[in-house]
Amino acid sequence: MQTRDSLDNRSLLALPCRDDRTASVHRTTGETDVQVSLNLDGQGKCSASTGIPFLDHMLHQISSHGLIDLQVEATGDLEIDDHHTNEDVGITLGQALGQALGDRKGIVRFGHFFAPLDEALVQVTLDFSGRPPSQLRARHPHPAGRQLRHSARPRILRRSR
Repeated sequence: MQTRDSLDNRSLLALPCRDDRTASVHRTTGETDVQVSLNLDGQGKCSASTGIPFLDHMLHQISSHGLIDLQVEATGDLEIDDHHTNEDVGITLGQALGQALGDRKGIVRFGHFFAPLDEALVQVTLDFSGRPPSQLRARHPHPAGRQLRHSARPRILRRSR
């Protein structure tokens, strides 16, 4: 009997998979209103409007590199801080991802990705087992304006699982 662990990449493409891997989740709290829609079998099209330019950029990257069609609309109390918007976008994105994956039939439990980008090496490791934690190691200063604070970035990673 073959297991997913014993299959090569070509064999993985033949594993059964849901026909419709889409989801839409709406989350409203006292601080935010977030709507996320996604199609896991998309073309990498993205529309992101969170009021946090760096978060919008990262959502576009997830979409384009993952070939996931993604629509994110979020409003929040940015005049106070980006914390609630950042956290609630992560929670809502994670809920939509979980909903679209359904019983997770046809996917591999974990994977990794490396991308050399100018002066940075991006390394991503994902585990869909549902076990925490996430880890982010990066060094750079807090940018001015409405940018996603370095200290807030691990929070979105933890919330989106």
